[in-house]
Amino acid sequence: MKDPIAPFTIALLLPLLAIAHAMATATTPANGETLKKAPTEFTLTFNEPATLSRVTLQKTGEMDTQEISPVPSVAAERVTLPAPKLAPGEYTLLYRATGPDGHVMPGTVKFTIAP
Repeated sequence: MKDPIAPFTIALLLPLLAIAHAMATATTPANGETLKKAPTEFTLTFNEPATLSRVTLQKTGEMDTQEISPVPSVAAERVTLPAPKLAPGEYTLLYRATGPDGHVMPGTVKFTIAP
């Protein structure tokens, strides 16, 4: 005999599982933001302590990515990293964060520096 409650229980638990992962709740610059001048640092704020394993930056239209380092080796809810000197253009900041549950969560932040 099938349990009619099981599908409903699973449907209710799925959103809770997604919340259990380390996710960025805020970034500086903000995703989609257009800046009047280049940032001097990047800040990622997570919903729980996370450890960054890699952060890269890519300018739209260019093939090369630039490693942003050093990344802290300890978990934190807020991480600030130095930004390299950046020219006007569109950029994508890519990161990989691992939360206390061990899951790796990738993320991106797109921003533009106005001419």
